Amino acid sequence: MSLDWMRARLVASGDAEAVIEGERVCTYADLVRQTDALRARFRAWGLRPGDTLAFCGDYSEANVTRFFAAVLEGLVAIPIAATAAGEIEAALAAAPVDWSYAADAPLDAAPTRHAPATHPLLDALRARGHAGIIIMTSGSTGQPKVILHDAEGLLGKFAHPRPGYRVLVFLLPDHMGGVNTLFGCLTSGGTILLPASRAPDTVCALVARRRATLLPVTPSFLNLLLLSGAAERHDLSSLEVISYGTEVMPQSTLDAAVAAFPGVRFLQLYGSSELGIFRSQSAANDSRYLTLKGADYRVVDGRLQIRGADSMLGYLGGQPSGFDDDGWYDTGDLVEEHDGFLHILGRATDLINVGGLKVFPVEVEEAISALPGVLDCAVFGEAHALTGQVVVARVVLDTDESPVAFKRRMRQALQGVLEPYKVPVKVTLAEGELVSDRFKKVRR
Repeated sequence: MSLDWMRARLVASGDAEAVIEGERVCTYADLVRQTDALRARFRAWGLRPGDTLAFCGDYSEANVTRFFAAVLEGLVAIPIAATAAGEIEAALAAAPVDWSYAADAPLDAAPTRHAPATHPLLDALRARGHAGIIIMTSGSTGQPKVILHDAEGLLGKFAHPRPGYRVLVFLLPDHMGGVNTLFGCLTSGGTILLPASRAPDTVCALVARRRATLLPVTPSFLNLLLLSGAAERHDLSSLEVISYGTEVMPQSTLDAAVAAFPGVRFLQLYGSSELGIFRSQSAANDSRYLTLKGADYRVVDGRLQIRGADSMLGYLGGQPSGFDDDGWYDTGDLVEEHDGFLHILGRATDLINVGGLKVFPVEVEEAISALPGVLDCAVFGEAHALTGQVVVARVVLDTDESPVAFKRRMRQALQGVLEPYKVPVKVTLAEGELVSDRFKKVRR
């Protein structure tokens, strides 16, 4: 399937609002005109189908145009959300880049030429004559993985029309969820709203002013939003759906959000950098169980495996593909299955092993977060000579307790709530937020 349907879909939306950034409203007609003009400039500058094109920075009207122009022209798009010079340099060094744009490059600027990129997987994609998208993982546990997708396979699901929403784009352009939001919205005649920042008040103010109907977030951000009180300071009555994913949702956060947004549908999404984002359905608004649509999956030894996601061509860094001989991909996610629904328990890499006994960080975090005075906490494992690991907690308080005093109170409160081996043996107090710049809980 070629991507010609995508341009036709944009043309069909005419003068409807496509992208809103600050006071600037870009219609679909504007987006088509800008995309067509940029494709012509690509050819004049010497870019050819199969070339890799990196563009840095957050979503903007310019970067949205570049993304669409790249895949429609048959290029391999490499979104890089970083803006710091060191992070950009590292990302450009990790990926095979033919051409690149700086984060602040104007739309009519020519990209910078690099040494030609070669790789057997890129050669295979070029032989197909298909556009591509490269997603790089954050590299929080080591070198980032550089994942090559066939754009026609990854984006082909949007060829079937979906409801169009006014979507605040929360996840970043180099996150699979951000890619899914962008192309899902604009191929459905919706409108994407680009926030100036992802502070709770900024997000809520934009939802209120531009009457957003869909807000995709992470559980950690949803918790921050609730704690900040921003939802009470702005009119969020336009919201119809709040979707969430990228990390495990604490039940306490979900319950609080459902109570705070009556009438809003909560939808848990599931996907990965390697597999893309699957269509899903939550068992209920306040349920963490979901079904995956259009995915062939199984649970082996408590780990979720998926088959049938065919857009990933592999890792460009030389790592094994992750697929077995029968096409099953081990996601690394630990799950429970009940009546056809899945409950995502957490990443296998986050699991804490205390003398052979398994501890899920989220379970402990929820118990600690329920204590008076706790604003947030992050739980992780630390090496121990006797038990292999012990449970450690970093806690943000709105009290003036010392770590010793809080640990004593915590241990007393958790008696009978958690098994003894799950109760943290070490507690440190933190200031500020325990989330990354991608609004995911940092457990290390």
